Amino acid sequence: MRRLKSGATDRGIERRRFVLGDLVRETMASLGPQLRKHDFEVEIEVAQEVAMDSYPGALAHIFDPFFTTRRDAGNSGLGMHIVSSLVSGTLGGSIAVESTPGNGTLCRLILPLQP
Repeated sequence: MRRLKSGATDRGIERRRFVLGDLVRETMASLGPQLRKHDFEVEIEVAQEVAMDSYPGALAHIFDPFFTTRRDAGNSGLGMHIVSSLVSGTLGGSIAVESTPGNGTLCRLILPLQP
């Protein structure tokens, strides 16, 4: 229950201290049912002890799959544009994507401990 309450509060733009590994693992766990419907394999490489003073809501929004406000019009979403804006703007970091057909995609986020 605490995790759900925390997640709901974090959707806003509040800045707070949090452990990055915990936030990423909790967010990915909440997406588990959606990810199991597709042929995805997710690997998380985050040092458990990294503490941040940042915007956890913006970081957790990054993982929302297929976000769109116009699905009824056939749009599949602006996911990576939103991700790029959140990472480079709100979180003060950078993002790079490497993709090889048939081999997978790597998204590398570089985030400051404090934006």
